Amino acid sequence: MFPRTRWPVVFACAVSTLWGSASYAVAPTLSGIFPGGGQRGTTFEVTLMGKFDGSPRGIWVEGDGVVIEPPDAKGLAKVRIDATAKPGLRLVRAWNAEGVSAVRWFAVGSGAEVTEVEPNDGLSPAQSFESLPVCINGRLEKAGDVDNFSFALKEGETLSATVDAYSLGSPLDAMLHLLDEKGTRLATASDARNLDPMLAFKAPKTGNYLLQLVGFVHPPAADVRFTGGANVVYRLTVSRSPIPVQLRPAVIALGQKSSPHGIGIDGKDTGEVPVSVDLLANEEGVQTISGAPLIQPVQAFATKQKITLEKEPNEAAGKGMAITLPGVIAGQISSATDKDVFVFSGKKGQRIQAQVIAALLGHPMDAQVQFLAMDGKVLTSNDDAPDLASDASATLTLPADGSYQVMVSDLFQKGGPRADYVLSVGEEQPSFTGTFTTEPKLIVKAGAKTEVAVKVSLKGGWKGPLVLRAHDLPVGVICDPMDIPEKGGEVKLALATTANAAPWSGPFRITIGPKDATNAATPSLIQYALRDSDNRRGTSLKDTSAWAWLTVTPAAAGK
Repeated sequence: MFPRTRWPVVFACAVSTLWGSASYAVAPTLSGIFPGGGQRGTTFEVTLMGKFDGSPRGIWVEGDGVVIEPPDAKGLAKVRIDATAKPGLRLVRAWNAEGVSAVRWFAVGSGAEVTEVEPNDGLSPAQSFESLPVCINGRLEKAGDVDNFSFALKEGETLSATVDAYSLGSPLDAMLHLLDEKGTRLATASDARNLDPMLAFKAPKTGNYLLQLVGFVHPPAADVRFTGGANVVYRLTVSRSPIPVQLRPAVIALGQKSSPHGIGIDGKDTGEVPVSVDLLANEEGVQTISGAPLIQPVQAFATKQKITLEKEPNEAAGKGMAITLPGVIAGQISSATDKDVFVFSGKKGQRIQAQVIAALLGHPMDAQVQFLAMDGKVLTSNDDAPDLASDASATLTLPADGSYQVMVSDLFQKGGPRADYVLSVGEEQPSFTGTFTTEPKLIVKAGAKTEVAVKVSLKGGWKGPLVLRAHDLPVGVICDPMDIPEKGGEVKLALATTANAAPWSGPFRITIGPKDATNAATPSLIQYALRDSDNRRGTSLKDTSAWAWLTVTPAAAGK
């Protein structure tokens, strides 16, 4: 059974004791948080932008170790981040008796942090920094705003910089410019993993250099001026040493110790990164890795399968690298013309699946995967699988006994020093997944019913009854397990409240899993995308959530 967490129960009880004094206004809004994050082990103030009327009210933060207190009339709120809080992105919502706000993102950092100091629009004065690395929390406060920061570099020293703005939900398509003391532009960076830029610049001579941050509004507007506003926040991390932004190999074996190498913005090796043993208890899939010597969290693919490292040469059709199934291969498309070919043997009727993970990990690669006959004939191909960002997944039913090839390439023939990928190849396994059809924010009066829609997908010939179950609901809210139709599809899970159900506002979760308790398949959480498809531009450390929200209001008068 999916484990029930304790804290939602405590949260619900605390809310219920305060509800008698509620002044019912409207559900709160939360349009921004400044600064957009903070260093663990610190306490500081943030400004919450939005409307927070009503009582009771509060700020929910995902996970342990971070507390944001309810804001005052000016939106100021105290934040406490435990020293043991896990670095990375957290989801934040404002709630009151009438409902909950849209989600925002808040970052937990592990290194030194400062707040931008205005004025810093011109070449001088610009905010100067001696000690690096540092994370600068800033915002472009008005239209046309330009933020400048000064750094002293020695000849041959490399300045590395990354921006988090899009990843925080900020309405900003940021750009970085590197200028010399005379204001001559030496380097420019725009989109990287998403709309947020990354820059690595090697100083040609000793001197002071200016890092300039500007940007345009996102989603795009007809007005192409530099954007600004109270909620146009960013986090700029700067270092004189390389900032590892990915791992090589990009796959980690669960249950085994490993020390992959960090790869910097410029694609250079930054040294070993010991992986925490905490990963040994985690599930397969994309995992976020943090801890020294990483300056920022990175992501890798965790697996229980045998891992093979790609070896060159393996480009020519019919002369690829031999692999055994099932298996996971860590590879790299090192140049524009590079194509990695792998040869395997199979039996007629076997249904073989090949899946490439790269963009989901933040790697600059638009993957394409193809199944080929040994003479080079393409049997099937894919370059953009659903729910895999710009990654790829293809499946082939083998037409005869014999050998076949899997080829991995970049769709637009780019490649390069950071175009690493993870390839999983094996017989397609029966599986199931579920997604919320819309953002799951429910409001129901005591004594009434509501429902939440879930789309269930069955793959690989899954057989056996499945059921939806709700978790972390408060006393007075009843949700019976819901059977899934044999072919999957949309299912509406009903939640009923008793007439005396106490007012409540809080998160809950839904899982999909086998109805038969003896089935070994693991239940999975129902999730939803945090950004709609029209505004999605690449990936970040947190693009999906499994947290639904329920608000129970008092029964209607006279009921």
